[in-house]
Amino acid sequence: MKSNDYWKGKRVFVTGHTGFKGSWLCHWLKRKGAVVHGYSKPQIEECILHGLLKNFGNDDQTFADIRDFNSLSNSLNSFKPEFIFHLAAQALVRSSYDDPLETWSTNLVGTANLLEAVKSLSVAKLSIVLVTSDKVYENREWDYPYREIDRLGGHDPYSASKAAKEILANSWNSSFFAKNYKHIRMATARSGNVIGGGDWANDRIVPDLIQSNINCRSLKLRNPYSTRPWQHVLEPLKGYLTLAQMLQDDKVPSGSSFNFGPSEESCTSVLNLVNIAFSVWPGKLELETQIVQRHEANKLSLSISKAAAELNWRPIWNFKTTVGRTINWYKLLHEGSNAIQLCDDDIALFERQIDKTEREVK
Repeated sequence: MKSNDYWKGKRVFVTGHTGFKGSWLCHWLKRKGAVVHGYSKPQIEECILHGLLKNFGNDDQTFADIRDFNSLSNSLNSFKPEFIFHLAAQALVRSSYDDPLETWSTNLVGTANLLEAVKSLSVAKLSIVLVTSDKVYENREWDYPYREIDRLGGHDPYSASKAAKEILANSWNSSFFAKNYKHIRMATARSGNVIGGGDWANDRIVPDLIQSNINCRSLKLRNPYSTRPWQHVLEPLKGYLTLAQMLQDDKVPSGSSFNFGPSEESCTSVLNLVNIAFSVWPGKLELETQIVQRHEANKLSLSISKAAAELNWRPIWNFKTTVGRTINWYKLLHEGSNAIQLCDDDIALFERQIDKTEREVK
């Protein structure tokens, strides 16, 4: 893998490190030799993967709310990072309807706290990747993939809060970082639905499917024909790592935004995902017929041409491999395999495929 030792010894601060993406990112960074400090709210039930991977002790993680400015600032100043990956968020659309104020304050105030706190850091250079969502775009239910220059918007509280996070980030960059804090560079990363082993969050299709199989129940689908840009969790994480490295090396402008999505063939329906999943681990399916009152976008895909052109980033695994590796991870864990080894195996295979892809491009 190109520049495989780049992260060795680098000091990396990850918010939301106990979440699904955060757990995979920290595990990958530690495999690469990075010095990682995690910052998250006290662990909840969905943070099972974080516990299984055993990457952190008492001294290299902080359990506090991202909205607690003093705690966040103290943690940052104590660790003095070279890189920050901001993943902490309320990340579920349906939950945002149940508690919109929690969603808005976490996603917006938490980000403002982070960007304000880093201004007091005594570091030579700092690169920040703020993770938002594919749902930052004003969704017009069209067939065209959304580009970074398309209008931001958001129907539900989650999507709107993520779009506002993009505006907030641009404001901090142009008002502060580009003027008096030029050693701080930041960019936003927009990715779609990610799947992979170790996600147990509510209201997500793969965790629901796995729980149905384990408990011998039928999987109930509320929107079987909704199209989503499915990708394995390692795909956008590779994008985040590449973006952070190129920010640090002054190869992309501060304030940039990048989409990280799958290839066109992976932008497919929930039902197609379930069919492939059941070919790996058979289960039962029940299609729900009641009207869904809460708005969720039915068509959504991302243009990744900018990431390909400026970061040399492109998807590695096709849809079948993505779903197959994901479901097999859960199946093997259920049969007694070790989560650390399962993640290591997926990362090793993914890195080998990256090497192969880079050789083919050359």
